[in-house]
Amino acid sequence: MNPFLPFLFLALLCCGINLKSLGQESPDLPDTNGVKINQDPRIWSLVEKHLIINDIQKGMPGYRVQIYFGSDKKAALEAKADFIEKHPGYEGYVIYEVPYFKVRAGDFRTHLEAEKLEKELVLEYPGTFIVKDMITVPELQQ
Repeated sequence: MNPFLPFLFLALLCCGINLKSLGQESPDLPDTNGVKINQDPRIWSLVEKHLIINDIQKGMPGYRVQIYFGSDKKAALEAKADFIEKHPGYEGYVIYEVPYFKVRAGDFRTHLEAEKLEKELVLEYPGTFIVKDMITVPELQQ
């Protein structure tokens, strides 16, 4: 510890400088039990922007396993139904990007989680691979 630090605080107090004025108080935060939170008011604007972006995106970045790719809608729907029947613990998605249909499975936050499903499906669905996608936000488990 710097030996001059106590003298600095003493000098500031003697000069009448209010240390509280060095931070900014947020008027939106309640005063609970005598504790005041000093923070930059721009923090709340960043939090509000983050919430708006999350509402627009309807998901979060993650990974899925693609099990079908082709131009046949009926085959894509059959692949999804077959997957859901054999793997009820996972969600299946049909995505249409002109002129192709893609069937993707699962909602994984990490590549490692998606690899587990990919290894299970590689014999069943040849050509299976992991893709980055916007996934449904997983429910919190208590």
